[in-house]
This record gives sequence, structure tokens and C-alpha cells, in this order.
Amino acid sequence: MEILKTRIADYVTDNSKMKEDWKKNTAQKIAEELKVSRNIVSQYLNEFVKNGVFGKINSRPVLFFAFPEKLSNSHIFSSIEDAEKWYKNFFRFGLEKIIGSTGSLRNIIDQMKAAIYYPPNGLPILLHGETGTGKSFLASYVYKDLVTRQMIDAKASFVSVNCSEYANNPELFLSNFFGHVKGAYTGADQERKGLAELANEGVLFLDEIHALSNECQEKLFQFMDTGNFHRMGDNENWHTSNCWMIFATSEPPEDHLLPTLLRRIPVKLVLPSLNSRSSYEKKQLIKIFFEEEEKRLEKNCLFHSNY
Repeated sequence: MEILKTRIADYVTDNSKMKEDWKKNTAQKIAEELKVSRNIVSQYLNEFVKNGVFGKINSRPVLFFAFPEKLSNSHIFSSIEDAEKWYKNFFRFGLEKIIGSTGSLRNIIDQMKAAIYYPPNGLPILLHGETGTGKSFLASYVYKDLVTRQMIDAKASFVSVNCSEYANNPELFLSNFFGHVKGAYTGADQERKGLAELANEGVLFLDEIHALSNECQEKLFQFMDTGNFHRMGDNENWHTSNCWMIFATSEPPEDHLLPTLLRRIPVKLVLPSLNSRSSYEKKQLIKIFFEEEEKRLEKNCLFHSNY
């Protein structure tokens, strides 16, 4: 019987790699393929579900699919659409699923996880690396990881700020970041929330942080200390934002960031260049790129096996 269970597990696993093949994983089709009793196959399939090895979809007919790793409890879904959505969120979006998480980025991912899981809103992280090393990508995965683990609500925001846009206009940064009240400056005809407030209970990502003026950096670390801030034009009323904070720079931090700001960022990580990563990781990154393009274009991309 153990041999039969192994054959069933192998069959379902082989047909779980592509979502299009999940429909092959019915008790009837497996029984026909392996030439055994359908009742026995159904019994073993449900045992695999109970033990957290397979997922079960209560469609007509009932479908099964294998998890990449054994889970602690059973997972049963009402439709294949619900199963696919959950599968993508659970198995792809966690930080440990990032390409290189067991290779070139292993230590970095471990440190990021330790930082973002630190209560109550994680520890600030600074990502340093040349353009194209994946700083923005990693920051977005922090948000997805926190949502997947239900540490933040799915409705919470991921707010991304490109600080280089404010390099020559610190007043505009402070207005957009902290918000402003009506009459704060010419053209401010209504009160407006800032990006810091919009990121409350979510993730705030400040890219190219080195581009901010010293004045903006000072305002920033004052906010980091307490989570409290004034909107521009109002020095009486306080507002609060509790969010996970991630910074990124392509320049040497010690040369461009105030020491007082650097001291408030306990986790500083240097990302490896793309050229230094393994051939396998490069191929996987290219694969992900084309998968995203397929979704964006709503077209299938086909490549010759020699490439």
C-alpha cells in the first residue's frame, strides 16, 4: 500500500507544477491511470489533504494539487480560482520565495525577516546596491510577506516614494510626505494627508534616500523616533503613523546620509550586483520577467529550448 501511496503522490505532484494540469488530479483519472480502485485512491487523497500535503478543491469533479512543502493543516477550497489565488499568495509572495533566498540572498533575506517581524512595526531597513539589484523588488515583497502572514491587513498600503524627485525641492517633499493644511502655501486650497499618514499600518518605502536634503532627513528621523508629525502649516496638531519603513540608496550611505539618520536604521544590507549572481538565479529572474510581461500583455511568450 505504501508503494501505491507513493505512486499517487508522484502523479499528483507531477500534475501540480502547472495550474492547467490540476484538472488531471481527480480520483477517477488517477484510478484509471494507475489501474487501481477509485475508492482506495480517494481514501489516500483525503489522507494527503488531512496531513497538509495536498490541497483539495470541492469542484465537480473534486480536484487535488500538491503543495511545494508540507503544511501544518488541511486546506480545502470551493473553486479552482480561490485555490489559485491562495496558492500564489502563500507560496510565491513570501520573502523566502524570492529568487536567491537560498543562494546569494540567503543572509539578506534572513536579516530582513528578523527585522520586519520585530514587534510592533518592525525595524527600519536600509538597502544599499547599484541600480538594478532589486531594491524596490525586495521592498514590495516585504509588503506581500506581511500580508501573507496576516501581520498587516490586505487593505493596508504599500507607499513608494522616489526621493530623487524632491532633490531640489525640499518644501515639496515635506508637504507631500507629511501633508499640509489649507493655506500652508500658495495653491494649498485644501487640507491633504501626506504619504506617511497614508502608509499607516502598512509599508513605507523611500527609494534614493540620499537625494533628500539635510533638512528633510532631520524631519524624517524625528518622525521615526515617535511616529508623530505635524502637517505643513500646522504646528499645533499632531498626527500619527505606525508603519514599516524601508530605505534604499545606490550611493554610499556614509557619504550622503546624516549620521543621526543612519543611527536610527539598525539593519543595513548590501545587495549583490546582478553580475555576481549565479547562472541559475539569472535564468530564474529572466523567467519571472517574461511571466510578468505575459500578464501585462495578456499574451503567451514562447522561446526555443536552445535559448
